[in-house]
Amino acid sequence: MKRSTFVILMAVLGLLMGSVLFALWRTFLRPAPQAVPAYISDEIHQEEIQESEPEGIHWDDKRIEVGKLTYTITRASYLTNLENGGRGKFRENAVVGIYDGTGSDPTVYYYPNCFDATDTLVSGACMVLLDVQVDSQDAVNFRTNKATGVQSRRYEDNPFLFRADEIAYLIDTSEDATHGYTYYDAVFFTEMNGFSEHPMAYEVLPGESVTFRIGFLLGNLPDGTQRDLSKLVISTAWNDPEEEYFELNLK
Repeated sequence: MKRSTFVILMAVLGLLMGSVLFALWRTFLRPAPQAVPAYISDEIHQEEIQESEPEGIHWDDKRIEVGKLTYTITRASYLTNLENGGRGKFRENAVVGIYDGTGSDPTVYYYPNCFDATDTLVSGACMVLLDVQVDSQDAVNFRTNKATGVQSRRYEDNPFLFRADEIAYLIDTSEDATHGYTYYDAVFFTEMNGFSEHPMAYEVLPGESVTFRIGFLLGNLPDGTQRDLSKLVISTAWNDPEEEYFELNLK
């Protein structure tokens, strides 16, 4: 047998073995995925919500190096009251600052102290929630080390884990942008602490989709006034030349 033919046969055999091992892992070894609700309206006092159904808000994650991950925002909500204070669904470091309008520094409230006994946020604070659908076209969470050029799995034990807090960032375009806008991280996640790798990790398998909700905590403006909802937009990346912006159309 020629050496070239032998090499080709070995390559084909390797691909077949890889497919078999992946099928076995997916069927028998992969942790059973948790049920993901389409939304959590049962946890929200509806009378406190102002909603919009954004049109055309979808994009591909440009950081994905293998396959494709597409995000779609199906609904945006604004509220000041959350049943049970969103217990168990906030990051431990969630914080909001409230200004009194006198020019002094804001009063800082850490979760859960930003909610009172009636599950209402402190005066001046609000939450913006995004209903997100994630579709995977064989996406694998690889990252390339810029210094070495070496590509590796971000989470070694599960290449199909991604981060909900990296999907989008909230920006208030009414803020003084002399030195750039403030990017607000998502601190609320309906599937918080579902995986040990990261509090806001979620799993989406090749060819499948998942839905969940992420949320942002916002304080008032430095002059003590409430934020103009129509000025809130989301960005697809953090200070990245390729980031995209989408209006939420909240009113």
